[in-house]
Parts: sequence; C-alpha cells; structure tokens
Amino acid sequence: MIRLTAIVAILALGCALAQGADEPKCGVCQSANDALCVTETSYYNCFDGNKYGNEIQCDADYVCTNADSICVKETDLVELTDIVNVCGSGSSGCGVCSDNQMYTCVSKNQAGRCINNAISAVVDCKEDEICVSDIGLADVSVCVPQCAADFLKKSATCSGDDGYTTTTAAPASTMSPSERVAICTQESSGVSTLFFYAYADTTCKSAIYCQRNSLTSDDWVTVPRTCPSSTPYFDTRTKACVATKPASCPA
Repeated sequence: MIRLTAIVAILALGCALAQGADEPKCGVCQSANDALCVTETSYYNCFDGNKYGNEIQCDADYVCTNADSICVKETDLVELTDIVNVCGSGSSGCGVCSDNQMYTCVSKNQAGRCINNAISAVVDCKEDEICVSDIGLADVSVCVPQCAADFLKKSATCSGDDGYTTTTAAPASTMSPSERVAICTQESSGVSTLFFYAYADTTCKSAIYCQRNSLTSDDWVTVPRTCPSSTPYFDTRTKACVATKPASCPA
C-alpha cells in the first residue's frame, strides 16, 4: 500500500511539472503553437524555442493565445476554457510592460525601463541578482538577490541568459555618469516633467533617459539609449527609434 501511494505521488508530481512547463507565458515561446505573444494583440513566430521574423499584429478584436491559430477573437474565449489570453491585462511576462509598471524583465539578469507601456532602455542587475517581474513585494526592485528569490520560491521571469538584443542596442560609446547628468541638467531648462529624453550628441542616434524626484532636484537617474542600424535615429517626442532623422533633432 505504501509503495502504491508513493507511485501515485510521483506520477502526480510529474503531471504538475509537465503542466508548469507547458503553461502559456507572456514573452516566452510556446511549445503548443510555436508563437511568442509579445503583447495582448501581437506575437512573433518561434523555431526551436527562439523567436524570429517581424512582430505580427492580430486582427481587430483578436488577442494572442495558446491556440493553433494564435490569434482568437477575445469574446470567444469565454467558451474556450483551454485557450487563454496569454498577455492579458496585468501580465508580468518576459519583455512585457503592464499598466503602471515602471520596470519589467528582458533577460535573466536585465531589467527594462517601461515608458508608455513600452521598453525604452535596459539596465543590468547586479552580479548576484536575477530579474523577477512578479516579486510581489512593495518597494522591492525587479532585480532580486538570488538567495532572496530562492527563499520566496521565485525564478527569473525570463529564461534566456543572453542579453536583450531586440530594439535597444548597447551604447555606441561609453559616457560617464557625470556627463549624462550634465546633459540632463542642461536640457531640463523649461521642462515641466520629472522624466524626459535628451540627445547625447548632434547625430541624434543616441539619447539619454533623464529622471528626477522633483522639478528642483539635482539628483538624476540617467540611462543611455542608442538605436539599431535599421532605425538609427531616436525621436525624443515619440520615444522610439526611427529610420529618418526626426524633426526634434537639433542638428
């Protein structure tokens, strides 16, 4: 009887692990349909667990799911109990900026700064930290010491060890923190918001994210931002990389 109970427990554990492995997760390639839902209404195709190609938009009123057809009409999900809106409201998946979320995870050891529900810049966690979007503790960063994550039984939100390489490139040149602060201070004249982007040089191919605690504060948080070769210019108005030099470029 004891042996039978042990076998049942092992089988139950195996089923639980299998279900966890196949559970649809926002920002992760799904084995069920080889798709990575990157937002509630868009996705990438996957091959061998890696995304490829361009981001694909679902039709109007359709959302990205774990179904074979990938995009399913949102109103139909009520009757489809096995099909889920993978990046639904409140999701904290890999590379996903949810409402009112300041940071998300973009790799196992990197966090992305969220502006208008989009990743605007990337920062590295400390050497002994992993990135956990759903840590669930107030006043705690998404970069969490590994020992604390183990204690809370949390794993890294993103499974990949590779750095974030989709739209945010590494800075073309190294600029010191003091140089970034000087630019933010200079460009803050007349700016009535706590955070904004400033161009790092006259090429308009790199910018600096500037954030302060108050309009009179000199304590700046600065993050460099450069653009990929396909869209080499940064538009400080739309906070996005673009193919042609924007009107906001001072040069």
